[in-house]
Amino acid sequence: FTDPAVNHPVGAQSVECRIDAERAGVDFILDTLENHSLKGVFFVEVLNTSYFGDEPMGAIARKIHKRGHDVQFHAHPCWTAFSDAAWQTSVLANRPSDSFAELCDADILRILDTGRRVFSRWGLPAPCAFRAGNLQVDTRIYPLLEQAGIPLSSNIGLGTFQPADPLLRLAGGRHWIGRTLEIPVSAYLDVRLPGMRRWKTFTVVGTGGREARQWLGHAS
Repeated sequence: FTDPAVNHPVGAQSVECRIDAERAGVDFILDTLENHSLKGVFFVEVLNTSYFGDEPMGAIARKIHKRGHDVQFHAHPCWTAFSDAAWQTSVLANRPSDSFAELCDADILRILDTGRRVFSRWGLPAPCAFRAGNLQVDTRIYPLLEQAGIPLSSNIGLGTFQPADPLLRLAGGRHWIGRTLEIPVSAYLDVRLPGMRRWKTFTVVGTGGREARQWLGHAS
């Protein structure tokens, strides 16, 4: 957004990650899961439809679903900036927020409604789980998810974002927050240095093979 005349969003190539003829992105992940008889849950960004339209993300989401995996609701609020036809000018005057913790309740509900309608246009089952962009939320999100008919959330990852509310500083497990079941992205303390606690979030793209084996060994 700092130079909107030159920089534009990257579309399907950021998901497919093709290197020459090799499929190094979502197809590689799907193949790997299926080679091990595993089912995956894919939180798919819906608000980029405000820039690209329903495709190509719709085609990617339908492919994931057709191959027997779970497609759920992911959203980065900054994409809503592209709903303004004059976005290249407006983002320079007011940099878009990308945190649900900074949005008012009405804007959050509007995004939740938009996402459900995108799933309907994609021809996919209505989502039952939500993950906020950047994992940036506060406790207000949970009654709003309930109001939108979404019973599950995975909005917390301490290696990515430390919520202001200590009640949301959850490293793993399952936790009822009101009537919403929160399933945080697993997080763990990395290198221990004097006076420093460094949290990391356990993700496919952010965790090396040796580190993953060590973490799973400790967790078992």
